[in-house]
Amino acid sequence: MARTGSAVSVAPTVSTTQAAGTGSRLLRLDPTRSLTAFFGVGGLLCWAAGLLPHDRVVDSRVVGVVGVVAVLVAAGLLAAGQRRPPPIPAAVLVVLVAAGSALIAVLVAAGRGTGEAVGFAAFIMWVAVYSACFFTLRIAAVQTILGVGGISAAWAAPTSTGCRCCWPPQRR
Repeated sequence: MARTGSAVSVAPTVSTTQAAGTGSRLLRLDPTRSLTAFFGVGGLLCWAAGLLPHDRVVDSRVVGVVGVVAVLVAAGLLAAGQRRPPPIPAAVLVVLVAAGSALIAVLVAAGRGTGEAVGFAAFIMWVAVYSACFFTLRIAAVQTILGVGGISAAWAAPTSTGCRCCWPPQRR
């Protein structure tokens, strides 16, 4: 943050505007930088999942590759976000969010029905939150439905062991 006189300016990813007649300030987030953060954090979480102890049936190579892809997308968005006027059209952002949903589905499939797959499936909330913030209601609904459908299909896919390892819990 940089000081300007006695005021402190906000971070470059956020701009403030005065709400008409309310005297309060509203925040407007930059959709490109927000998507950059989601892809970057998602990629780093994939790498962390690979480093932490996990179930042996989880395909760590796939998780690592998805992490690399997510970080590369974040780097590309960061580079494109440096240009002005708006560097990335909204239609491209819609496609990137759908691609993020596909990456999440790949992670769920790589989790092979373990607890890690459940954790990866929780990433879909990022798709819903981002879509609700930056897209129309119709596009946000479609993105969310496609994302949930993708992880559901990945969850239902047969595993190499032929069974779901930990979900739902089995009584022995």
